[in-house]
Amino acid sequence: MADTIPPLRKNTEKVSSMNMKKCRQLLIASTLISASAMASADSFSYNFLSASISSFSSEIDGVDDDLEGSGIQLSFSHSLDDKLALIGGYGSASSDIYYEGYTFDIETDVINFGGLYHLTLNDRTDFFAGVKLVKGSVDMNYEGENLASENVSGNTIFAGVRNMANEQLELNGSFNRSTLEDDTNNIVAIGASYYVNTDFSLDAGYSFDSDTSAIAFGATKRF
Repeated sequence: MADTIPPLRKNTEKVSSMNMKKCRQLLIASTLISASAMASADSFSYNFLSASISSFSSEIDGVDDDLEGSGIQLSFSHSLDDKLALIGGYGSASSDIYYEGYTFDIETDVINFGGLYHLTLNDRTDFFAGVKLVKGSVDMNYEGENLASENVSGNTIFAGVRNMANEQLELNGSFNRSTLEDDTNNIVAIGASYYVNTDFSLDAGYSFDSDTSAIAFGATKRF
């Protein structure tokens, strides 16, 4: 065991320095899609509870294998008037990466809270924009032992459009500029929702930047 500690610590330092920036990205990317569906089939509503599961992958410079993982997301929106809404959510994700004989586990948790402005463009389309404050934690582990931890905070500024393609199908897309500590990432998110009825939908979404991608499936209950 003594012979394995030095290379393990050396690899940990190298992977940690490269990984923490990517983990910050995943901290946001794995939670973006949870807020992809906000409309209702008859009119645009911004009162909802949503839950989703996601799978994501990220390329890391200097490491052959991608960082891959999965997570869960919970989110809400509460309408204040015909233009403004409070939004927030929680996300938790687990991922791993193999590097020079060792498999490192990454655990992330994040909460976000903010506001959203929406404007009706026509009877089928809404424009929306807003900001979310983000706070989270990243832990790197090896065989159950914590090797590195970091608490991060920042924000996400976003804008996009939402369109009812027909009475049962909503399509949406947004551009998200996310900043955590000194790292800034531009993320594109697209999504679709199939309405089982006017109050409940099944959702799917995909988000990506230059190195990271995430896909999610979930459900939304509207009020």
